[in-house]
Amino acid sequence: MKNSGKKAKHVRKSIATRWLLHGLGFFVLVIIVAIVALSFSINTYIYDSVESAIRGRSDEMVSNFSFRMDKSTALENTLRDYVRNFIDDGELEVTAFSVYGDAIASTSGMSNISYDGFEDMEKAMYDSDNFGNFVGFNEYGEKVMAITRIVRDKEGKALGAVRYVTSLEKADKMITQAITLLIGVGLVITVFLALSGVFFIRSIVIPVKQISEGAKTISRGNFNVRLTKKTDDEIGNLVDTVNDMAAELGNSEKLKNEFISSVSHELRTPLTSIKGWAETLASAEVDEETFKKGMRVISKESERLSGLVEELLDFSRLQNGKLVMNMVKMDLLAELDEVVFAFTDRSRAENKKLIYNEPDVLPYIKGDSNRIRQVLVNLLDNAFKYTKEGGDITVTAYSEKGMVYIKVTDTGIGIAEKDLPNIKKKFYKVNTMIKGSGIGLAVSDEIINIHGGSLAVESIYGTGTTVTVTLPGM
Repeated sequence: MKNSGKKAKHVRKSIATRWLLHGLGFFVLVIIVAIVALSFSINTYIYDSVESAIRGRSDEMVSNFSFRMDKSTALENTLRDYVRNFIDDGELEVTAFSVYGDAIASTSGMSNISYDGFEDMEKAMYDSDNFGNFVGFNEYGEKVMAITRIVRDKEGKALGAVRYVTSLEKADKMITQAITLLIGVGLVITVFLALSGVFFIRSIVIPVKQISEGAKTISRGNFNVRLTKKTDDEIGNLVDTVNDMAAELGNSEKLKNEFISSVSHELRTPLTSIKGWAETLASAEVDEETFKKGMRVISKESERLSGLVEELLDFSRLQNGKLVMNMVKMDLLAELDEVVFAFTDRSRAENKKLIYNEPDVLPYIKGDSNRIRQVLVNLLDNAFKYTKEGGDITVTAYSEKGMVYIKVTDTGIGIAEKDLPNIKKKFYKVNTMIKGSGIGLAVSDEIINIHGGSLAVESIYGTGTTVTVTLPGM
């Protein structure tokens, strides 16, 4: 019962159902209103046409006999002759009445007719145009239209009246046929709208349903799903977006797994060294030289672990927007000198030449000295890691047009062209064989951006890489 209720709720909320309730319902309502309005207009038009035709006959009668409208006796004879000689197709009944209300003559042959009780007669007596009309049912239950014309002399005195009565059966039949035709056209339009709407809805609902199913599959972790693009419209663009999202999520998942694997390895290696030397130093008596060597290894590997953990913490803070910067006026040249000097021993130990093109002076900048130092260390560390023994690492600094530039160039393995667009993305590593978490350059890029600068990477595979940091001077 619960499932059926959920299913019914789902149906009520579907696009097709909403279209049927709102879209098609609105059109049907408009069609119904249009049919009602047109039916009323047709009914009015046909009845007015019948009335206009009868009025025309009465006007014709008055104009033909106007010269006799001075004496009631002469007029009665004229009216009697008019009725007896009235030519019609049998659908119009004409009755002439005297000034006293008695029937003088009638095309139906009935002479015992009195105008008492005729609504149209009463109206005509008080109408300024001497006309009175009535639409309703006669004593036989037949729907008729009656029009009475009062005949007056020049002084306005009533001399008699002529009453025209016609059946509305044929008019009502025409109206019924017209309304039936309108209803038929309305039904055809409604069916056409329904069919076209269903086709349109299916062209949207089915692709959207397929996209929804694909998105659900992707949300469950299957990033290899790709939707088929069938149309070059908004639905097609949505398919492209979902496919791009799946590809991006797949790449992110791959990078994340590689990152976890890399970080796990990075953590395991120093921990193994620390644990091994700790056990060695604690297991037995060792000579002083071995003890000092073990302590140096433990200190060095602990420093590596501390640096890696700090890098991870910085990345987490950047992701959450919680990385605090202590922005003050700082001497960038002094920081750069210290960092380069710190790598001098490493260059000798690894047999790599460190070239420092030190400028005479650099403008001060507004920044966090610790974070700027962190960036410079990261760039030099990367240069050393990717440069083989005997290679060169060159550091150049200069200022131009109020901007400060620091370039770190190496003669290392370089970066392939396909990797360059991704080099600053989180978790991305060009060479998984090289030690590192893969987030150092991403963190450095964010730090430089926060300082209002930029970090650009240029590289030729197999030749070397140049990283340029640009910062605004004060």
